[in-house]
Amino acid sequence: MHPAMDRLVKTCFRAVSYYPEYAVLIYFMVSFLTTGISLHFGMSIVSTDPQEGFETRGTQMSKERALLQLLDEKSKTRISTRTKRESGDGSGGLDYNDYGNQPIGISDITSGCEQYYALGRFFPTNLVDLMAKAIFEVDSFDILFTLETLKKLCKLDGFIRDVNGRFGKKTELPFTFNLPHYTLCMNSSYTKNCEDLRQPDIDKFKKQVIECENNDDKTSICQSNLGLQLRNYILEKDISIHKSPIYIAAILNIPISSGYDLEYYSHIYSTLSEEYKGGAVTLKGLELNIKTQFFQRDLLFDCILATIAVIVVFLGVLLHTWNAILTVTSFVGMVLSIGIGFCVYFLIFQINFFPFLNLLVFVISIVIGVDDLFLLLTHYRHYKRFFDKKEAMFCALEHCGKGMFVTSVTTAAAFISNVQSDILILRCFGIFASLTIMTNYLFAVTGLPALILLTDRKNCASYKLLSLFYRLLPFKKIKLFFIYRFPQFVFDVKNQIVMVGVLSFVMSILITLHYPGVQLPQNNPMQLLRPHHPFEWYSEHSNSMFNFTYQGNRKMNMYFVWGLEPAIDVPLMDPRKFGDLRIDKTFKIQTSNDVQSFKQTLKYLKTKLHQPKNSFDLPLWIEEFKDFVDEQKEPFHFEEFIKKFVNYIPTFKFPDDFTMTVKDGPLFDMDDNFIGYFLIIPTYHDLGFDYKNINQFMITLDQVKTALQNSNHSYNQPVISPISFVSKMADLMDIMLPNTLISVLISVLISMIVIFLTTWDFDLSILSIMTITITVMQIIAIIILLGWKINVVEAVIIVITIGLSFDYTLHLAVCFKSTPKYLCLLERVVKSMETIFSPICLSALTSAMAGLVLFWSRTQPFFEIGVFMFTMASISFLGAISFFVALIFCWPFYTKRSV
Repeated sequence: MHPAMDRLVKTCFRAVSYYPEYAVLIYFMVSFLTTGISLHFGMSIVSTDPQEGFETRGTQMSKERALLQLLDEKSKTRISTRTKRESGDGSGGLDYNDYGNQPIGISDITSGCEQYYALGRFFPTNLVDLMAKAIFEVDSFDILFTLETLKKLCKLDGFIRDVNGRFGKKTELPFTFNLPHYTLCMNSSYTKNCEDLRQPDIDKFKKQVIECENNDDKTSICQSNLGLQLRNYILEKDISIHKSPIYIAAILNIPISSGYDLEYYSHIYSTLSEEYKGGAVTLKGLELNIKTQFFQRDLLFDCILATIAVIVVFLGVLLHTWNAILTVTSFVGMVLSIGIGFCVYFLIFQINFFPFLNLLVFVISIVIGVDDLFLLLTHYRHYKRFFDKKEAMFCALEHCGKGMFVTSVTTAAAFISNVQSDILILRCFGIFASLTIMTNYLFAVTGLPALILLTDRKNCASYKLLSLFYRLLPFKKIKLFFIYRFPQFVFDVKNQIVMVGVLSFVMSILITLHYPGVQLPQNNPMQLLRPHHPFEWYSEHSNSMFNFTYQGNRKMNMYFVWGLEPAIDVPLMDPRKFGDLRIDKTFKIQTSNDVQSFKQTLKYLKTKLHQPKNSFDLPLWIEEFKDFVDEQKEPFHFEEFIKKFVNYIPTFKFPDDFTMTVKDGPLFDMDDNFIGYFLIIPTYHDLGFDYKNINQFMITLDQVKTALQNSNHSYNQPVISPISFVSKMADLMDIMLPNTLISVLISVLISMIVIFLTTWDFDLSILSIMTITITVMQIIAIIILLGWKINVVEAVIIVITIGLSFDYTLHLAVCFKSTPKYLCLLERVVKSMETIFSPICLSALTSAMAGLVLFWSRTQPFFEIGVFMFTMASISFLGAISFFVALIFCWPFYTKRSV
């Protein structure tokens, strides 16, 4: 450290040590003021919506996505009614006249068979997309086709009727799409009530199912409408008589939630969960479209659980401090340091978005603050045996302030490395977490030492009570074992420990890079609830097991926009703002021939993309406009003509993610000025949000973009984009791993530099980095072995691993460096353990216990943080006191000097 900086730091430490009253007063005045300002003005930026911010910013796709959002908000297409063109649009209500010559009404349906027969004939198949769905687990194929199992499934309609009766609701359809009903239909049974099923009917149906699995004869009943519904909607794709367990689905006769009636859908969920909790049939998956609402509800429970975790840490601190006043005031100071960080976050940095992921910082900050408290208090008690209180605190700050600074900077570096990420929510998390870590360090070197001095009263009641309790526990024996006997054990088997550490490092690399390897989520873009929750289970497994889009009309749409460029000045950390529109000055239509060329471009694109078989082949708007232009006798003026024609032939809404027909038309700003032209083409890709489907769609989009640019069409440079949700997912999947890797490399590089500059010991820095690297790889390998997919939360956890894994090893390294050089290696390690074992052991123990409490979390992010804290604390602590010490004993530089 530069001499001038060193003098400044010592002056600050001495001021805090000799004037603790002023240090406490200043810190708590500033922290209370900033926290109060934060709570009053900043609560509006807090978001509990897990989807908000779950996107990229700064990428090309994000700018194109922002353009679509701006057009939705700041443009219009002169929408008005037009019966002929709108009749084919499936985005509105259902028109049963489009399905057959003799339509039947819902009231005419008297059995499940009639309903299944009518699907696709008298009412549209895309109705299935909007219905709630359930997936059940049965022990085996044989058990599935028993009277007991099918009768239990028969009760599904009755359960829904009961809930509807309590809430005054009506079902969309008379019957569910349910296996017992199909049993009657496939057998041509006269029995209309599935509760009157007989075992012979079931046995006959079972035989037909087995035959269908081995028979591709398109003339058989297996290829009938009912048979195909059964194979796609009801039975899992790879069903066989030898498979166990078996999964079957049911399409409920109620629509999925549109964001309202949470209580009603909660009753549907609780009723089905309770009735199908065990036995022959178990509910495994359920789709009601209320997962986000359940997450927000469970988030409150997990915040309470996190509070309990903090209380566990509090009790651990209390056992070490023997001082209730110090423990309470220290925790208040730590919480207020978070308030300071929040104030800087939104007032100084002007960040107007606070994602739910930032709530995880509260637990992490407390854990890090407790680590500093253990460290400082241990050193203070050590020096108090030789000096008066104030001088002892100054010596303690001078000795461990460096260690606290290094651990704070390395942890903050790991977090701040996320600023380079293109993922919005990670940027916000990285900035807030790093700010909180540094404000926590500010408390650790100002308010905390002052509180320790002011509350150092041995005759207080809490001291006597806790001192007695502490003596009754075997802490002292454990401490003596690890300080004096464990280093000797490590010395005796140092070579074996190093070999095991290196082998575990190699295995961790193989697990991470080869098998099972780092995996991205394939079906479920963001896991909010625990994997066993029916909503989450459905999201993860439904696409791979069933084909609910069978015969569906809804496809993935592709957008084309001319006359505008991707949005500019898009905020990097505010998902609620989308920048500004930018006009593409190269897009010009000045003559009738230009209209003809533009029309040919649109027709080329329409022909290029395969159209869904049920789409209505209406003429393009530009084709009708070209005919209108040819009929005009006055000189050509594009904007006048288009404004005149749009009054006769109005266009449609844009963007429209779920339209099933080709649409095109002009775009106007709010002042009726022409600004561009749009084209929507439904592709042949079924609408689905699993990664495989999205990836295939993006390949098609790139092919279309390349083909258009290489064509001889004049207007071959439009903005081409998928719908917003697909764009978000595709962008996230493309950059998740590269961004995470860059964050890891940046944090490790910064940490290495900080370690070296702090210790000025090359060999000790190398040993620290080796230990920390192995620790990090072991934790990542464990995460992968647990089956975690690398998504936003997991990326955050990996980066947190880099930051927090440094702490215990660095504290031990700094202590080792300060031991007298004339001692032998074993004596230096024992001397280091005498000073540092208690704080790092208690820090690891409280972190692990806090993580253990979070194992009961209902939301996946909090559960994963709990698993991480437990794993990180355990492996980091063991790595520091065993592998790092073994490296010291084996390292040539130290072994030569100890001879």
